[in-house]
Amino acid sequence: MSNDKQSKTEKPTAQRLKKAREEGQVARSAELGSWVTLAAASVLIPPYIGWVLRRLAEHFAMLSALPTSPNISDVSALGKEVMISVGLLIAVPLGLNLVVSVAASLAQTGIVSAPKALKPKLSRLSWKQGFKKVFSKKSAWETGKQTFRLVTVAAVAIPIVVSSSKGLTVPGLSLTEGFEFIVRRVTLLLQVIALTGVVLSVLDFFFQKRSTRNDLKMTKQEVRQESKNNDGDPLIKGRRRQLQAELSRNRTLATVADST
Repeated sequence: MSNDKQSKTEKPTAQRLKKAREEGQVARSAELGSWVTLAAASVLIPPYIGWVLRRLAEHFAMLSALPTSPNISDVSALGKEVMISVGLLIAVPLGLNLVVSVAASLAQTGIVSAPKALKPKLSRLSWKQGFKKVFSKKSAWETGKQTFRLVTVAAVAIPIVVSSSKGLTVPGLSLTEGFEFIVRRVTLLLQVIALTGVVLSVLDFFFQKRSTRNDLKMTKQEVRQESKNNDGDPLIKGRRRQLQAELSRNRTLATVADST
């Protein structure tokens, strides 16, 4: 196996890359979309939710200000506004999650149509292949990545949590101020964790890209065989050119003979 890898010194051809893409063998980080979504949500959602909650508070204030026997049309209009606000509160975060996830996936691989990847392969059930995956470079990278992420998140999160606990013990802090303080600190914590995840996922993408390219490398014989399959056997092509040259020479001689 080692000798086979060492013999694969040639860059993959366009045909090899196309075939690999059709089989779903493309470089991508499985976690990048999730981390980018969390990062976008931690930045965009808090102010948006604040706006929606203020809007709902205004609606409920209007509801409490209605007379004892309110006009049905007024109640209906107010109920409609409340439903719109609740719908926005739910729909916009879900829409953001969908758009960012799709964008992150397309940024990595583009549009991939790989029906062959859905076909079951018995080779995936091989215990030898499973053993190789456990002790492969990819497995070591995944373990190192998870460990580094855990250590980094802990190193960043612990100071934030400690400082937050001290901030809540400030004398004279009202319930509303305490709640707003907690929301700000939780938002900051999510942003830091998400940024860490995004950076590691980008590094993971480049690692996967390099690993995939190495897996797709070809031997010199494979490159020659592919060229032969595409262009034809060089011996046959040479013989064909020789025959064409002889036919052309014979026609030239015949033309000269006819002219004399």
